[in-house]
Amino acid sequence: MFDWLKRRSKNQTLPEYSGAREIPSRGVPSRSSEQEANEAFSARCDSIQRWLCESPRRPQVESPLFVEILTGNSGSVLTIERKKDSHCMPVFSSPFRAANYVRTLLSSGPPIAYLSSSPLEILEMFRDLRQVGIDQFTLDRCPRCEEFCAVSTASMTTTDDVINCWSVFKSIELARLEQFLNYAQEAARAQQLHCT
Repeated sequence: MFDWLKRRSKNQTLPEYSGAREIPSRGVPSRSSEQEANEAFSARCDSIQRWLCESPRRPQVESPLFVEILTGNSGSVLTIERKKDSHCMPVFSSPFRAANYVRTLLSSGPPIAYLSSSPLEILEMFRDLRQVGIDQFTLDRCPRCEEFCAVSTASMTTTDDVINCWSVFKSIELARLEQFLNYAQEAARAQQLHCT
């Protein structure tokens, strides 16, 4: 059962939710979309963000926090072309999210590797990448969605900026997780939870 943890699986991949492979994008229930638009959701995101930035949960500037994807034999960072002459680097908050991205979008491409970075290291990487025209990044881009939020690397001038950006993305993710879990629990109690 835990062979993947010891790297003894046949295909050397991380675990995945097979339902996402079968139906890549199920959409968001309309009730959830409506709830995200209200003040209570924003307040919950703010509360979670403050909680993430309190000691001892606040990430340390020199501790690994991000995962980037390196591609090809040269080990170049993976980028997404946004517009002509504008490139965006996908950055992930866990190796599982990065592996999901690779499995979904890059499974037939060149060889890949993963790079783990601290807030301090990624800040330095942003500075270097701007010199070669990679001027945006996105955190935890869903490989099944067309739209994503790109952030200018020029806006990241300190490690506090990097950690604050991480906390904003993570607070929204965790607030949505709470919302979806509540939705599923209510549907299960009402015997309206349909698994396909």
